[in-house]
Order: sequence, then C-alpha cells, then structure tokens
Amino acid sequence: MLQNTNPTGSLNLIKDIFKKLSKKRKLQIFITLIAGLFSGFSEMINLSAVVPFLIIITNPTKISDIPYVSGVQNFLGLENQNDLIVPITLLFAITALLSGLLKIFNLWLNFHMSALIGNDLSKEAYKKTLLKPYLMHIQSNSSSVLNSIANNIPSTVIVIERSLIILSSITIIISILVALLIFNFKITSFVITFLISVYIFFSYFSRKKLKSNSKFRNNKQKKQIKVIQESLGSIKDIIIFNCKKIYLQNYNKLDISIRNSISENKFISTFPRHGIESLALFMLIVGSLLLKTQDGYREETLLFLGVFALAAQKLLPNLQIIYNGLSAIRSNSQQAINILYILKERTPKDNFVKDLDSFNFNKSIKFDNIFFKYSDESKNIIEGLNCELFKGENIGIIGKTGSGKSTFIDILIGLLKPYKGKLLVDGISIYDSSNAENLLKWQNLITYVPQNIFLTDNSFLENIAFGIPFESINIDYVIECAKHARIHDFIESTIHGYRTFVGERGIKLSGGQIQRIGIARALYKESKIIVFDEATSALDNETELEVINSIKSLKRDYTIFMIAHRLNSLKNCDRVLEIDLGTIKSIRSANELTEK
Repeated sequence: MLQNTNPTGSLNLIKDIFKKLSKKRKLQIFITLIAGLFSGFSEMINLSAVVPFLIIITNPTKISDIPYVSGVQNFLGLENQNDLIVPITLLFAITALLSGLLKIFNLWLNFHMSALIGNDLSKEAYKKTLLKPYLMHIQSNSSSVLNSIANNIPSTVIVIERSLIILSSITIIISILVALLIFNFKITSFVITFLISVYIFFSYFSRKKLKSNSKFRNNKQKKQIKVIQESLGSIKDIIIFNCKKIYLQNYNKLDISIRNSISENKFISTFPRHGIESLALFMLIVGSLLLKTQDGYREETLLFLGVFALAAQKLLPNLQIIYNGLSAIRSNSQQAINILYILKERTPKDNFVKDLDSFNFNKSIKFDNIFFKYSDESKNIIEGLNCELFKGENIGIIGKTGSGKSTFIDILIGLLKPYKGKLLVDGISIYDSSNAENLLKWQNLITYVPQNIFLTDNSFLENIAFGIPFESINIDYVIECAKHARIHDFIESTIHGYRTFVGERGIKLSGGQIQRIGIARALYKESKIIVFDEATSALDNETELEVINSIKSLKRDYTIFMIAHRLNSLKNCDRVLEIDLGTIKSIRSANELTEK
C-alpha cells in the first residue's frame, strides 16, 4: 500500500476526517457539541455559585451586596441573611452535582461517538480494500493492509476521540474563564496569559518530535506484522532450519523501538501538567498574599483562594486534556493519514449485488487478439492471443513456468483486464466498461480451484459451503459434493464428521485432502465453468482419475479448464492448449499428448 507522507497539520487532518463522515454522523457530532456547551454552562454556574457560598460562610452581612442574591432573597421573602445559608449551600451542592453528571454524560457521548465513527471508517477502509482490482492486490504488500486494519484504524479512532474531547474541554475552559473574568479581570487575565503561553511553548517544541515518532512507529509496526506473517507462514521451515532465534531477535528489535517511541510520546504528552500545577499553586499563594497585604480583608483573601482554587481544579485538567489531546493527535497523525489515503483511493463501484443473474453462456468463449502486461514498464505476458473455446468442452492447458498459463486463466475468470483485445462470451465483451454487470454475471458462472486452497478455521461443512451463512447450508448437498470429490469417507471418519474443525489453513489435513475439499466446494457452487489450476497435483493418479470421472458423470453441462504439469491428468480433455511466451503455441487432442 502506498503511503501519503505529506505533512498535514492537526486541524487539516481533523477536517479531512470530518469530510469523510456521513450526514448522520455529522449531525450526531453537532448534538455532541451542544451537550458540551451545556456542560460548559453548568461549570460557569457552578463557579458562580461558589462566590455567594463563601460569602455566606465568612461574612453573611455582605451577601446582600450581590445583586442576583438579594433578588433571590426578596423573591423568597427572607428577611435575615442567615436564612440564605441553606438555599445557597443547596444551590452550590446541586450545581456541583449537575456539573459532574453533565461531564460524565458528555464524556460517554464523546467515547460513544468515537466508536461509531471508528466503525464507519474501519468498515469503509476494509470495503475499499476488498473492492480494489485484483491487479492492485497482487502488487500490494499484505503486511501494509494488515497494518492499516490492525494498527491504523485504532490510531485514527484516537484522533477522533481526542478531537471531540478537546472541543468539550475548550467549551468548559471558556465558561470557567468568563466566570473568572467577571470575578477578577486583572488576575484572571494574567493567569490566562501565563498558562496558555506555557502550553503553547510546550506544544510548539514537541509537535515535530511527536509527528516524527508517529511515522517511525507506523513504519516499524508494518515491519513487525511482516515478521509475524513470515514466521507463522513458514513455521515448518523455521523449526527444521532452527532459525527461531533470528525471527525472535528481529521481532524484539522492532517491538522495543515501537514501545520506546510510544513511551516517549506519552512522556511528552504528560510531563507539562506536573510543572504547571506546581506553578499554579505558587501563583495562587503569592496572589492571595499580595491581595491580603493590599486591602487587609481576610474574607476577600479567602474568597479569592476559594474561587481560584476551585477554578484551578477545573481549569488545569482541561488545559492538560487539550495539550494531551493535541499530542495524541500528532502521535497518531501518520496512521490517520494512511487511513485517509485508503478512503480517498478510487475503487470500482460497489459490486455487492444481491440475486445477480448468471451470464447466458450458450456457445463459446473467444480470446480476440488479447494483450496483457502487469505495468507500463513491464513486458507483455500475454501477446496477441487468439483462440475459441466451446461450451461443454474439457480444456487442458500446458506450458512452461512463466509461459503465461496463470495469466491466461486470470483473464478468463475476470480477474485481469487486458489492455488490448477482447474476451467475448457468445459475442458479448466481458470487460465492457459501459456494462460492468457483464463481468459480475460472468464470474457468477465460474468456480476456481487453485493448487493451494485456502481453508478457514471452521468445520468441513462450512469450508465446503464456503461463503454461505451456516443456517442456509444444504447439508445433504454438501455430502453429495463431498462424495463426488472422494472426501466423504474421510470426513465421516473424523470425531464430529462434517462438523469437525479443519484447523487454521487446514493444517490438520494432507495436501490431497485439502484439494478434494476444494473440489467439493467448487461442486457445491453449481457453477457452469470449473477451472482447476493444478488442483489435483497432490492426488495420486488413481484418485485423480476417480474425481475427474465422477465430475464428468454428473448430469450437468460443465465446461472444465485444467492447468496441469502431469500430462496424464489431461487424458480426458477434449483439447489441450499449449501456451508459450504469452500466445497459443499449439492446440492438440489429448490423444496426441505423450508423457515426457
């Protein structure tokens, strides 16, 4: 997978992610922001309530100096200031409780929205990956794809989550600052300027390191996944060649570098808080001392301490949340950029079509002067290929390694589009861009049985009825297909029969057993065209002959293509195509073949 490594600011990154969201999600984010405003407003009320509370505790006679409190006193008909102690205390307690509940709800809402948006992006990125043309799949590195799904999506969710929390914290900070400015404009202005300047200073000098660590971690994670893939995919060789230590060292070297970069980013994101908390406490003590020295009023000093202490308790964590959030966004920026790059890639139109009709194949398949190459710089793999193959034929395909046999088949089954020439079925072009459904309908007719058959870690039943929901599987038909593939007796001999699990990639089975399951899978699909790509190479001659004869005996009008190196496997073919240097070298009957 290509990566977009162009530098992107945090704000632009968030805007790009926001553009990829559905209208429904954007509306939900707007509702989340409204909830954040309510949370901020409750903080303002809570901070405002502390002033009359402290005054009523320290000097009740001054409570009537506060305009809105005297209005409440007159409304309630209270003559004595002491009568206000209980209502004001209750007001302060209720606003504190309400503020806390709103913050908890707002936090839950932010996390919930992050999960929903993360799911949307993850699903869309995976969908984009699946919809890529086959050529792009074979040219990309699977470790990059796995890294995107396994690591980049969670990192992108962190970017979304922190963005929403930052917006919420900004709302709360603004509300607190408005209340403080009303209470004491000069001191609040100084505190605001100091705190914001400190955080901007730390943010400015840390951003390059955070982004650099993000790119470094992304690169190392991709390599780490590659090491895991290679080691698990070749575990037999690793054991035999006794090279476990090398893989373990490579994994550990990558892992420790990833952990160190994460640790460094976490430290950068966290350490300013402790220093600023100490400085804020120092400023609070000095400010209260200066205030007492200047006016000498003990209650004014206590009031100042109370209001600013409560404000600091609310303000500093939210400032740290913003700083920490920005650090987290920068720490995960490269991973989020990678996901956006996937989402921006142009892929074929969504082809998840339900109940798609099959192609009406009645006569022949014609390769009309077809040319194909894997890239503009590479040479032609298929060059000027012409042939016509008829419905119901059993076609054998032979040729040296690299002659173009597999590419020929990939063009036939609709995986690789030729850059020149046409694939015609009953005179209709399969790769006609003006009618994309032709290709889907054509593929609906075909079953491809490769040499290396992929088995999921599920039961024999689910592997034969591949891609069918469990509740929709026709068990009787699965058994019938297994009998024709000569695998039924073996399945029945296992512990749970057709419900026995085959193990990851069929590790518990022999090569021949895996191939016969693949053949049973092909029969279950009831395709009109079956392509065997060395699909019987692990079978002995007798079993191979039994399987082929069993398929031919079915009362269906199959067209079969068989790639094989053993000429004996092609004895039942009607015609055999010999491909050499990307073109048809000869077309012979099976009787003309001789085992070399």
